[in-house]
Amino acid sequence: MLLCRKRNNTLEVIEKDSKYDQISDNEILFIEYGKRHSWQQHKAVFAIAETVLMNMPPGSEWDRMYMANPNQAKYNFVKAVEWDLGYFELMPNVDGTWRREIKSIKMYEMEHDEFNEFFNKYLDYCAQLLNCRPEQLLELSNAGL
Repeated sequence: MLLCRKRNNTLEVIEKDSKYDQISDNEILFIEYGKRHSWQQHKAVFAIAETVLMNMPPGSEWDRMYMANPNQAKYNFVKAVEWDLGYFELMPNVDGTWRREIKSIKMYEMEHDEFNEFFNKYLDYCAQLLNCRPEQLLELSNAGL
């Protein structure tokens, strides 16, 4: 995986995995173009999750999970909301049955427009959980948007 951005009419690598080191100089690569959401948007999802989790009723299941392992609880919360919002796809099993798999919101797996649609629904959903307006939740979470 290689994330690039165009700057001064050239492609600049901004994130790479270990396979990048295996590319030799002057090697020709096929790059599939896709406009992705920003790192700030991605971080905002988890900042909002943290704000919601910190405001869950004391002793609730989410509160206990957050106290035990904050990072895992934030990830699980985001996945749970994705499920509730219908951000999953049907995948076939070997036996011919189907299962639901939650979509990834990773920058290189979700297009910009799809992420924006998800983010707006996610923000509304989380604001309802805290009984506040979406703008208030963004401000509370210091999401940086």
